[in-house]
Order: sequence, then C-alpha cells, then structure tokens
Amino acid sequence: MAEVPVQAEGALLWRKVFLEGIAGSGKTTYAVQHMRAWLAQGADPSRLLIIVPQQPMARPYQLALHESEY
Repeated sequence: MAEVPVQAEGALLWRKVFLEGIAGSGKTTYAVQHMRAWLAQGADPSRLLIIVPQQPMARPYQLALHESEY
C-alpha cells in the first residue's frame, strides 16, 4: 500500500473506499483503521455502511465500533 502524504489524509478520509485483494493482504486491517479515523473525525456511526461477504467477517468492525467513544 502506498503511503499517503499527511496533508492529503484528511481529504481522502471522506471518500468512498472499495477494497479488494487476496486473503491476508490487509483489507480488513486497513478498513477498520479507516473506520476508526472516520469516527475520530466526527462521523456519525449510523451513516457508515460497511459491507462484508459473511456475517462473521463483520466482527472486527463491530469490536472497533464498541471500543470507540461513539
């Protein structure tokens, strides 16, 4: 994954994100970190849509949401 300049991170944060890749490539890790960044910037959790192919794959997002202050 390419590094994003710090000044560009805020602008890119609010864009829609679509991730695809092989198992173990870091998709979930990136997406959970991205979701945490949205929440830290004041995103309304009820306005976030995260789609996963199977219910158990939603667990990391649920845990991150419950661990956040929101």
